[in-house]
Amino acid sequence: MKRRYAVSAAFLGTLIACSAGIEPARGGLMLTIAADGAPSPDQIKVNVTSEGVPLFNVDFSTAQTPFPNTLSIVTNGSATTTATISVSAWSGGIPLDRRDAIVTQIPTDRVASMKVLLSSKCSALVRVGEDGTAVSTCNPGFTCEPSLGTCVSVDVDASALPTYGSDDLSDASGIDGSSAIDAPSNADSGSDATTDAISCAAPSTCPHEFIYHNAAQTSVEVRGDFGAPTTWVTGIPMTVASGGNWSAIVPVPYGKPVQYKFFVNGSTWQFDPAQPTIDDGTGGTNNYFAGATCVSASCE
Repeated sequence: MKRRYAVSAAFLGTLIACSAGIEPARGGLMLTIAADGAPSPDQIKVNVTSEGVPLFNVDFSTAQTPFPNTLSIVTNGSATTTATISVSAWSGGIPLDRRDAIVTQIPTDRVASMKVLLSSKCSALVRVGEDGTAVSTCNPGFTCEPSLGTCVSVDVDASALPTYGSDDLSDASGIDGSSAIDAPSNADSGSDATTDAISCAAPSTCPHEFIYHNAAQTSVEVRGDFGAPTTWVTGIPMTVASGGNWSAIVPVPYGKPVQYKFFVNGSTWQFDPAQPTIDDGTGGTNNYFAGATCVSASCE
């Protein structure tokens, strides 16, 4: 079943407030992110800027938001608008691929379709930078081409891209995340041009870090009502972070109270007494937080 989420000027989305089945209301660019599955990434990081304005910077677990993911960038009405996009795939903290694109001539009268296929053929052209980000080893202005694993220009003329249609993803399962981002307008050159130009609607999900304060375990999953009903059955694997605590960053519904619990060593339910708790209604105890909120970087 396809699911799409739209947010104005946020989550290129987050892939996040939630109106299902929303398509861009005007021209723009629909970005589809997929992977060839060899090996399968467990984390995706996406960054989008337009005319120097940050629109979206988020990472998400593929366990929670399976491939393919779609993101819509809505035109500001100017055919000269440029979007700079970077997408990186990670597995176990190791970068598998980084893809870059400088997209020009974003259509104002239709939605162009641009597909990013993350591929293991590009793994030899990416490394971890000093700041911990995925860095392409292609020369500046170039990015990996997935069918051959060679470097090609980052420049993409969106006017030459095909028009997006719902059938583009009809054979894909687990569509999870389409967000609408308004590109900034150049009409106002004053000091407040960035915030005036972009509508800062709340995203439908926000990244939230779950922490389990007990390092003396062999495995920990966080489970709860932060996703589909299955997230109580199949949790998000956590990793040991600095300080010895278990950690996982998970997209959770914007502003919604969340109950959760930890599934430890593949057999035992535990709550963390170091964090707020609530009665689960059956005499048990869950951890709890009142809800996460966030905005796009351009609205802070």
